Amino acid sequence: MKHLLSYQKHGLFLTILVCLLLLGSMISICLFKTTGTDATLDSSPLIATISRDGEALYEIPLSEVWEPYDLTISSQEGEQNVVHVEHDGISMKSATCKDKLCVKTGKIHSSLLPIICLPNRVVIEVKREPQKTSYDSITY
Repeated sequence: MKHLLSYQKHGLFLTILVCLLLLGSMISICLFKTTGTDATLDSSPLIATISRDGEALYEIPLSEVWEPYDLTISSQEGEQNVVHVEHDGISMKSATCKDKLCVKTGKIHSSLLPIICLPNRVVIEVKREPQKTSYDSITY
């Protein structure tokens, strides 16, 4: 009976250890993917695109913004969004929607998470400006 309990304890210990290792590896993979995409490795300028109903209203090169400013986006139905533009990011300052999830998103400075105001149909995305590629060598 003692041997059976000993094997059960070891099995439980190994199961917990394997689960912790899997959890740690999943977290490290997620962190690697989120930090390695475009946040620090690429030095190309950021372009913020503000669109409403799928139509691009503004394309703002954030690297050229020296003084922060606010931009108001209004619709014919009376909906209004105020966007705060800065050198290092862009955020939704206020909105006339009920839930204010777009305001709670905060400032974005990478393409990982856009700001979306679904009731007012406003989307803010930040992307890197495509760079011209220069080739080191060509293989045939």
